[in-house]
Amino acid sequence: MTATETTDLQCLPQAVAVLFDFNGVLVDDEPIHYQAFQNVLGAAGRTMHPDVYRRYLGLDDRGTFVAFLREMGDLIPDEEIAQWVARKQAVYAALLEHDRRQGRAHLFPGAFDLVHSLHDAGVPLGIVSGARRAEIEASLMGGGLTKCFRVIVAAEDVPACKPDPAGYRLAYERLRAICPGIVSGVAIEDAPAGIAAARAAGLRCVGVTTSCTPRELVGADRIVHTLREIDPRRAIVPSQAAEEMT
Repeated sequence: MTATETTDLQCLPQAVAVLFDFNGVLVDDEPIHYQAFQNVLGAAGRTMHPDVYRRYLGLDDRGTFVAFLREMGDLIPDEEIAQWVARKQAVYAALLEHDRRQGRAHLFPGAFDLVHSLHDAGVPLGIVSGARRAEIEASLMGGGLTKCFRVIVAAEDVPACKPDPAGYRLAYERLRAICPGIVSGVAIEDAPAGIAAARAAGLRCVGVTTSCTPRELVGADRIVHTLREIDPRRAIVPSQAAEEMT
């Protein structure tokens, strides 16, 4: 797997694996995650500013708590952090269920159409996320996307969260086992940690400015403001040859 291989979906759709981050890329639920973190931290007499939370985008729940506590200089036993994670996940699930009952959809504009267009064209699709599998599958089912993804790598599937590349490597390997014709991969990410993970795994990367500024996504090969800017009939990122000619 190399970053210089083709990402031209029109010519070779089955040769390019497209791996999506989940929260902040497909599903607009980062505010719900933040609210859930605040709920748990508030009960413990702490608060996390939104700008601080943005620095932890791409981390899993435990990683976010650990990074925040380290930054605050707090020492909390691992057992207590595990309890915080469990409470945060319960609060998140309750908030999401409340929104579902209110008829609120959380897919980003363009997400449904892009995913289905890629799937219908035969492009192998996967998800690599720091969210739990149960959270991912529930949102995919609610958004009508379940059938489109052949591989899901969730927080519990890898020993380390992003920016570690383990999740992207595992997803790419699993997709290649299903689709041996894959020769390259592209990740779609919204945070620096995710971009770093994708690049370390040898993938090209598209950064979406749903959570961060273009400057913060500087490691991406291409930056878009919404998923609607990605044309499933064309290369997701420019080819290496095209870049060298410009």
